[in-house]
Amino acid sequence: MGIRPVGAAEFAKQIESQAKTKAALVEANFREALRRRRAGDWQFETGSLIQAVVYRAHAADLVWPAGDPDDPLPAVARTLVEDVLMTAGRPLLLIPYAGRFGSIGTNALVGWTPTRESARAVHDSLPLLAAGAKVTVLTVESARSASETEVLPTADIAEHLARHGLDVALPGPWCPTAVASRCTAGLCVRHRSRPAGGGGYGHSRTREMIMGGVTRDLLRHMTLPVLMSH
Repeated sequence: MGIRPVGAAEFAKQIESQAKTKAALVEANFREALRRRRAGDWQFETGSLIQAVVYRAHAADLVWPAGDPDDPLPAVARTLVEDVLMTAGRPLLLIPYAGRFGSIGTNALVGWTPTRESARAVHDSLPLLAAGAKVTVLTVESARSASETEVLPTADIAEHLARHGLDVALPGPWCPTAVASRCTAGLCVRHRSRPAGGGGYGHSRTREMIMGGVTRDLLRHMTLPVLMSH
């Protein structure tokens, strides 16, 4: 018995049909959750995944990309998080696939630098933080540039966060590893890494430079929810 070749158009229809079948199962579970919470909406998009997510993100407070390592995204969407972060103009909440995280707004670790990107990330996180939440503000410096009697570089942002009713701790800028290991935070707040050499925003090699090694390492190995903003 011979094998009938499948044309490109027919193959595309098969893929679309499989996608709709899978989406119907996800939709059923999602609508059941909506029924219990009585809020929300379901949208099914076809076409470019990146464009669809970015378009919807423009009218959202927060983007929460959900992934499944047992069902990876197609190759064309492997940079979904990076693309949405760079183009949507909205913060992303990234949650590790393994583990349970039921109280992300009560204890947060903020990575701070005196930059536009960092200020944006901190202020995007405020709606997620509960009143009285513990917030540890940490900045990383390659060398100790100030004496202990001088004002910490995190002092101003800490005072600002305290005005929002948050319980702010300043461990100091010179021992990030020790602080992070002792911190039992349920949320990490940070911006994407700064470009190594400046320049405009584009694709491929330029985007690799902009995302930075620290950001990519965080995305690959995070063990707690991370709010990222650009």
